[in-house]
Amino acid sequence: MGRPTELSFERVAAAADAMVAKGATPTVDALRDELGGSDGTISRYLRVWKEQRATPPSARLAVVLTPEVIATVQGWANGLLAQAQGDHDAKLSAERAIRLAAEQTTEQRSAELEVTRNAATDLEKSLRQRDDQVIQAQEEMKELMARLALSEREKSEIAAKLDDARRGIVAAEQRAALAEQKAQLVEQMAATAPSRAAKKGRKSRHAH
Repeated sequence: MGRPTELSFERVAAAADAMVAKGATPTVDALRDELGGSDGTISRYLRVWKEQRATPPSARLAVVLTPEVIATVQGWANGLLAQAQGDHDAKLSAERAIRLAAEQTTEQRSAELEVTRNAATDLEKSLRQRDDQVIQAQEEMKELMARLALSEREKSEIAAKLDDARRGIVAAEQRAALAEQKAQLVEQMAATAPSRAAKKGRKSRHAH
């Protein structure tokens, strides 16, 4: 694979630094063999690299920190500060929203709990009332059963009395029939008594 032909100052400076670290002297030929590219481009970047190495670090920093760079850095720093402030405000807003939601949730849960507690109380009262109604119904059922049992006894007693009355009526009717028969016999005997007496008298005269 061929070396990249497009060069940058950073690549050339890095290659030159690597050569110096190995104890070699960076040259245009050496860098061209290492990186490829044109001699003019490498020569220009190598010259800048040498100038920077010859300039003290403080001077290089002053060169690098031009007004444009400083303005750019300040703008970037202001942007970061604004972003950080925005993040902080957003965090505070989020925390307030979470706290408010938590308070609302707590209030809502308290209200729901109160409603549930009231519903449970009403249900307990309703169950107690139903228990009382069941107990009352059981008592009424017992009383009704007792009345029914008493009614059955009364019906049996009335039926027995009716049977006794029927038997008394039949016996009375029989006694009345016998009395009527006796009366009829007596009447018949009374009616036939003179004729029987006359017959006896005639028989007695004939005998004399």
